[in-house]
Amino acid sequence: MKIVPSTIRGQVIMAFSACFIFMALMIGINYWNCNRLSESMLVLLILLGLVVFFIGGKIIRPLARITRESEAIARGVFRGLISPFGDPDNEIYGLITALNRMMTELESRQEQLVQLGKIAAVGSLTSGIAHKLNNPINNIVLTLETLVEDNQTMPPEERLQLYQEALDQADRAGDIVKNLLEFSRANHPRSEKQPNR
Repeated sequence: MKIVPSTIRGQVIMAFSACFIFMALMIGINYWNCNRLSESMLVLLILLGLVVFFIGGKIIRPLARITRESEAIARGVFRGLISPFGDPDNEIYGLITALNRMMTELESRQEQLVQLGKIAAVGSLTSGIAHKLNNPINNIVLTLETLVEDNQTMPPEERLQLYQEALDQADRAGDIVKNLLEFSRANHPRSEKQPNR
């Protein structure tokens, strides 16, 4: 059987109840014996000091620690999980556990947002590349269609000019792919073997 309750609320209620009962007893004793008033007031002050010390140690300091950690998290400073302390049935312990779960979930969600941002950037890059490649490919297709349709009636100079235009557009598409490959290599550094000394 526990004499001291495990919850903070129960401990505070018990402390204030004990203080109230003690004060009632002291008032009753003083009513019958008025010359011990100073001694009873001293005992009452000591008891109140112990209650204040108890409230500070069990409630105020842990809540101040949780407040500091919460403010740090709000500023974006994640120092790691708070180690729970005290009795696992205690409200402060439960609050710290819940705060740790919240911090873990926030960190996980932040990583997911970063990944979603990267995926969106890759999608935007891919769309831009597809658009840039589509233009020269469309020009090549139109030029080749013209050559196929008008091959018999087209003068040789005009035919050569269309062939050259198709080649220029193919070179343009090749340059886009080459630039993309160079960009890709520049963003993925390769490890090189260091010579043995």
